[in-house]
Amino acid sequence: MSDATAAQGADPPQRARRGDLIRRLLAALPLAAIALGAAYLGGPAFYVVVAVVGLLMAREWARMAYRRSRNQVANVAIVAAGFLLLFVLAAATCWLRGGLEEGRATMFWLFVVVWSTDSAAYLVGRALRGPRLAPRISPKKTWSGAVGGLVCALLVAIGMGEGVYAAGWLSDAPSTVRVALAGLGVGLLAILGDLFESWIKRRYGVKDSGALIPGHGGFLDRLDSFSAAALGLAVALGAAGANLVWSP
Repeated sequence: MSDATAAQGADPPQRARRGDLIRRLLAALPLAAIALGAAYLGGPAFYVVVAVVGLLMAREWARMAYRRSRNQVANVAIVAAGFLLLFVLAAATCWLRGGLEEGRATMFWLFVVVWSTDSAAYLVGRALRGPRLAPRISPKKTWSGAVGGLVCALLVAIGMGEGVYAAGWLSDAPSTVRVALAGLGVGLLAILGDLFESWIKRRYGVKDSGALIPGHGGFLDRLDSFSAAALGLAVALGAAGANLVWSP
């Protein structure tokens, strides 16, 4: 086989991967703009977006989790438990956005750290490969991707901390150590949330929770990392009785 023929044979998979990445990016950009716009405005605009997304996630969960071939009482209980968890998540997200400028800083910081963790884990994992992180749950995820995601979470968390302070959304400069530790915690929760949703999908025998977002699947697929990070951060802040992220 000639070099030209070999190159042509390698082109289709590369083009497919490039096309998949572009499709994912084009689908994610408008959603990110809506999320950041709502987070910036806060108030009713943010609550409406959270409510609409929550309803879409609930619909996906009901369709994925409900199986007529199983015990009907168990089906209803499982779906109801998912609805309750989604309600708690929506309430926690709205609570994090409270506090005027500080809430805006928190949401922008959280969004960007989670998105950076996801993106870095995806790109580093595909580039370096190596040992699989959880082969029985999600065969494509690797330890290299997880480490890359956590390193990115750490760096982006610090950078975003400086950014929201420079924007005037915080009255005092945050502690770099606190922001870094919070970023690592959020990054870890994002990775675990992704794995948890992969485990749920594998249990129910589905590839994606839905098909509303090209290249991503459904809203449960797109927001699995954010859901775990937001809920974990809200619990941590509520338990501590103070803002662990922005304290100077």
